[in-house]
Amino acid sequence: MAEPFTIAIVGLGTTGVSLGLALKKASKALRIVGHDKEPEAAARARKLGAVDSTDWNLPNACRSASIVILALPLGAIRDTMAAIAPELAAGCLVTDTAPLKVPVMAWAEELLPAGVSFVGGNPIGARGRPGEPAADRFLNTTYCLCVSRAAREEAVDSASDLAMAVGARPHFVDPEEHDGLVALLDQAPIALAAALLHAACSQGAWQEMVRLGSGRFEQLFRIIGEEPGIGLQAAAANLPNVSRWLDWAEEALRTLREQLEGADEKAREQLVADLTDARLEWQRRGEEEKQPLPNVGFSLRRTFGLREP
Repeated sequence: MAEPFTIAIVGLGTTGVSLGLALKKASKALRIVGHDKEPEAAARARKLGAVDSTDWNLPNACRSASIVILALPLGAIRDTMAAIAPELAAGCLVTDTAPLKVPVMAWAEELLPAGVSFVGGNPIGARGRPGEPAADRFLNTTYCLCVSRAAREEAVDSASDLAMAVGARPHFVDPEEHDGLVALLDQAPIALAAALLHAACSQGAWQEMVRLGSGRFEQLFRIIGEEPGIGLQAAAANLPNVSRWLDWAEEALRTLREQLEGADEKAREQLVADLTDARLEWQRRGEEEKQPLPNVGFSLRRTFGLREP
């Protein structure tokens, strides 16, 4: 009997477990090995059925894998690559889910051996509640892929197939362009939300605010996430791009204050019209992306040699 196609997922937090659940939903014939330095996270992944087994030894977990997914914070990627590099199988594909791609691509070129392909990944706009893994977390989302110079064509196909297998739409993008875009889509909102939250909790009326509560204000906590340090770390690593958006936001806030203070009704009406148009365009984009995905069965056969479940 042929050996099952093996995928190793390093990092069994929300993203790693959700990937495992989505892949298992796509095909139960896949063999998924997980690794996490926290035994509780590994146990939860096994209990949820996201992985078939876990291995506390990081190199062992990756040794027999055809695909290794580094579902880790940016700050953990480089050391993990260095640790697994000597054990990776020839022809293996390594990918990641970190929020920045320029530094990760550089580490891959520096550390991964010849014969191993790297395609950077970042699933944008995951669904569901923070901290709650789900098989449909990536359904109809955009899965950004950045191809390294040494990546084989088959590995690029495999990365694309992996994205489709979890229900996402693969989108190939240049690493520099990716990091410029996520500065606005991810890191600048985290920085702005963190600033407003910190300003609020530093005021004497914070306890009264907590008692009153507000669904709208609570959205700020969703933006910064359960571990705000991870988002702020990414913002610091992408500071040139993030700083540009913060500068533009600061200028826009000054303009907004002037419009609110002034008597120019037309300026405020134009602002409202611009925001309404932007919201409608964003919603149309969401509707367009609900169209049927490419043939997932073909993806499963091409990369994993599997039939649809």
